[in-house]
Amino acid sequence: MKYLLIPITDYLCSRKRIWLCFAISVAPALILLGVSFVTNLRQEYDIVSFFSDFVASQVNIIAILLSFSIAILTILATADNDSIRKLKKSLSSVKYYKEVRENKRLTLFQVLLSSVTYNILCQVLYLSLLIIESLLKGLLACSAYKYFTTINVFFVAHIFYVLIDSVVSIYYVFWPDLNKREY
Repeated sequence: MKYLLIPITDYLCSRKRIWLCFAISVAPALILLGVSFVTNLRQEYDIVSFFSDFVASQVNIIAILLSFSIAILTILATADNDSIRKLKKSLSSVKYYKEVRENKRLTLFQVLLSSVTYNILCQVLYLSLLIIESLLKGLLACSAYKYFTTINVFFVAHIFYVLIDSVVSIYYVFWPDLNKREY
């Protein structure tokens, strides 16, 4: 179990502006929660069927994203070219990343790998939450649906943010002018 936490702590501890990642993820969730308190959706929609449809679609979407993320991880783990070798030798910039574990900076490859692995673990956690929600939907009170939906929106926004960050980083890995770029 301890080994599952290492990519998470590497990701969270190595980023200097990690608060921005969470702020971008929390904002739409809080807006949705605020709207749900201001409006009375119960009169216009069947909340239970809406929540069931939402959870079902999220399971499918997260399963697709999870397979995409695992493909990214596979590409990183199996790629052996000059760009990847340079990433494995280059330390991350102190401008964007902090030192972790025993005051050591991560290599750029470790930064990228921790980002992809963190995203996969978030997706697995979210998929587990969705499965639990689908099993509990008959037992939940209608007021609980807005809180679960808020948590779901947070996870979706967070997963998309980290995934986009990872994909953009991978794009720059294979950019021809690796030495002139600053991370």
